[in-house]
Parts: sequence; C-alpha cells; structure tokens
Amino acid sequence: GFEEITVTVGQAGSRRRKRFLGRRLARWRHPHSRRGRVETFTVYRTRRGRYALHRSVGPDWSLWSDPQWWRDPENWNFPEWWKSGDATLEVFDSLDDLASRVPPELMDVIRGASEEPPLEDLDI
Repeated sequence: GFEEITVTVGQAGSRRRKRFLGRRLARWRHPHSRRGRVETFTVYRTRRGRYALHRSVGPDWSLWSDPQWWRDPENWNFPEWWKSGDATLEVFDSLDDLASRVPPELMDVIRGASEEPPLEDLDI
C-alpha cells in the first residue's frame, strides 16, 4: 500500500522537493491567520512506520469565485495573494510526537486512519 510521495518544501523562490515511500493518512485545510490564505496539513505513514507531516500555506482558491472578496480593494494585491507561503516536512517516530504539531481535529482523523488497513481486498 505504499507509493512514492514527493512534496515541495521551503519558501517561495527557494523550493526543494523531497521524496519518500509512504501512504497518505489524512489531509486537512483551514484558513490561515493571513487573510486570503489557507494552511494545509497532510500526514503520511512512511514505509518505516514513522509519520511525516507536510505543512504548506498558499492562496485560498475558494475566494476566486467569491464576488464579495473582489469588492474589497485590499484584496487586489495579486502578486502577494498568488505567492505560496512556507512549506515544511517534519518526521515523527510516534503519533504522540505528532500530536503536538497538528490541530486536535486532525489528530482524531489520523488516529482512525492509522488503525485501518492500507488496502482491503473485497470478495464482492
């Protein structure tokens, strides 16, 4: 059930890619403290049984179709809005170590997903 995972890390203008074998357990997005931005947490189980957390900040694309957003001239700073924010990859040995770095709502999803088999063969 593992596949090759490639993530981008770093800051805008100095990005690098990192690759590992794993499977995605959960992805969670929520509004960032900076207006018009969204923060994404993606958690993977690695081939060696560790937990990899990829965190990124970028434009909130759902605002693109919101007429209310476009009426506010403060939001017209396109170069700033388009720019991706920081992206990081952290690796943890256990779920307890990971828990301090993700929102509690996401941790509930991760705990449930880590108990499920990565692939279930159905005889249907």
